Amino acid sequence: MNARTGEPQAAQSIWKMLDPPILEENLPTVRRDLLAMIATSCAAGLILLASRLLAFRFAGGYPDSGWAIDTFWAVAYLGMLVVVLLRAPNGVLLLRVSVLVVVLEAAFGVLRMVFGFDPRGASLLVGVQVSHAAGALLLPWTPLRALLAASGAFLVTLVGVAAVPPEYLGRLGFLAIGALVVLPGLAISIIRNWRDQAREMVEFFRTRYLEVRQELVDARLIHEAAFPPARTSGAVRFSYAYEPMRQIGGDYLHAHVCAGQQGAEEALSIAILDVTGHGIPAALTVNRLHGELSRLYAENPYMAPGAVLRALNRYVFLTLSDHSVFVTGIVLRVDPTTSTLEFASAGHPPAFLRSTTGWIEELGATSIVLGALDPTEFDPAPVHRRFMPGDSIIAYTDGAMDTRSRTGERLEVGGLRRIVEQGWADESQRWPETMIRAIHHFRHGTAADDVLIIEAYRTLATAGAEQVQAREAEEAAPVPSVVGSGERAE
Repeated sequence: MNARTGEPQAAQSIWKMLDPPILEENLPTVRRDLLAMIATSCAAGLILLASRLLAFRFAGGYPDSGWAIDTFWAVAYLGMLVVVLLRAPNGVLLLRVSVLVVVLEAAFGVLRMVFGFDPRGASLLVGVQVSHAAGALLLPWTPLRALLAASGAFLVTLVGVAAVPPEYLGRLGFLAIGALVVLPGLAISIIRNWRDQAREMVEFFRTRYLEVRQELVDARLIHEAAFPPARTSGAVRFSYAYEPMRQIGGDYLHAHVCAGQQGAEEALSIAILDVTGHGIPAALTVNRLHGELSRLYAENPYMAPGAVLRALNRYVFLTLSDHSVFVTGIVLRVDPTTSTLEFASAGHPPAFLRSTTGWIEELGATSIVLGALDPTEFDPAPVHRRFMPGDSIIAYTDGAMDTRSRTGERLEVGGLRRIVEQGWADESQRWPETMIRAIHHFRHGTAADDVLIIEAYRTLATAGAEQVQAREAEEAAPVPSVVGSGERAE
């Protein structure tokens, strides 16, 4: 029971299906369409009246009972016009008036048949068919409302034929014809309702698409806000290019700057992560890893790459691996005060260490993907290399090497290496931009994965000429010791 109206809840639900809510701004349109329906039915009734008058012209004139019924018929239409023109308070009343038009046409048709001046029931059949079809065509009738109007007319007709059988057709034949005359209105209401629902569904999905698109744009802004800005000053710098396959992706870059082990120059640590999967799920995982990396470097600014990978493996193993989420990653640290590169890779594609002379070394994975092994079994196995002024290390995610040409050929590691071997990057066009441009030229169709390319490098301007000239001698010298625990050397 409804507390406000006192009506049973089931009854309210039925009426809501019959009379769906009509917005206030649509009332003028519904009122205008109802007037058009009344006018159409009234015009059809007047034509039928003229045909009856013509038929009775040679039979002693139109009977008084006919005039009385037709007068009441006209008064009923005037009453409905008054209700409509006095601006009914809501659309529900207007739609119920439209159903009443059909029922009244049936009622007055039955009276004419019973009183004998329309023994064949032609005015009943034609009046019901015209009013019912007009209502279905002009007004927002649902199929259920069209069926309600047809049922009301049929019940009235059933009472009439029970009292007086129509001429020629008989009771059953007349009822069968009466059922057929409302089929056009039912068909119209079904088709209109299907069309309106299809239009509403298209509009809903269009609106929802625009909302989701805007949400993804906002999510991408938040996602990319976690990426660090490129470092364009200092002894060690880096730049990168990032192209997610969709609005947001599962590739991530984290950068951290701390004091070098010797001297006043700052060391640069970079972590590149690639989460399994694409789109929103991968981006959500990236946000979690961003928080974990921020925590690790906040607790220990001098954390070594091997220690970072070990901590990330523990985090992924304990929190993500149960969901079949794994991560490949590279963590590197360049310290200009010792001219060293410390590097550890967990199942990530090989990075390229490029010297000023153009010599390239591939730095492959030093351990398995993050989350695949228990923390007690995981060994990051970091490596150390000389990293002199002018040197670069170029790392990327697997979306770069998975790029395919028109013939289906993959770019792979060899293709990326050839790109690096064929040119030279300067301050205005670093390797990420150069490689992205080459990937676009090679690719056929849309990207199949996220692409992230990063370059960390030392500029020649930060070193003295004698240091550059002594590069070969320094490469032959042993690598200075690096604090394995990740703590800064005193």
